[in-house]
Amino acid sequence: MGEPENPEEYVRFDADGVTVYVSRQLLREKVKPGATEMPFYIDGYGRFYLRFKEPWQPET
Repeated sequence: MGEPENPEEYVRFDADGVTVYVSRQLLREKVKPGATEMPFYIDGYGRFYLRFKEPWQPET
């Protein structure tokens, strides 16, 4: 696994030795401004939270 083929379409988050790439489209559509975390679920592993260092603000 590595970077997405089109990294400009993703936002990279690093925490606890894990790198996560989240689509800018998903962030625009699903994460409200000021949010401090984004929940997600991995089948067979459970529910997790991507916690933002700063409250989320969409790009302008």
